Amino acid sequence: MTPDKCVHAVNGVKYFEYVLGSDDFKKRVAASKFSKMKNFAKTGKGHLVFQGDHGKVAFRNMKVREINTAKR
Repeated sequence: MTPDKCVHAVNGVKYFEYVLGSDDFKKRVAASKFSKMKNFAKTGKGHLVFQGDHGKVAFRNMKVREINTAKR
């Protein structure tokens, strides 16, 4: 696993995975609603955002921690 590999899972169900900056990732972004956002997924650090598009959404017990990516 690399720092650029992302996996999206909800309640233990994996929906998709990708490698940031890969040709496949760029192709997916180009075909998405984010294609017009010049800096979408191009910065290494920033804000964490939670989104709910379709009705009521609730978040609880959210925990964020830094992951040490140094090789052991």
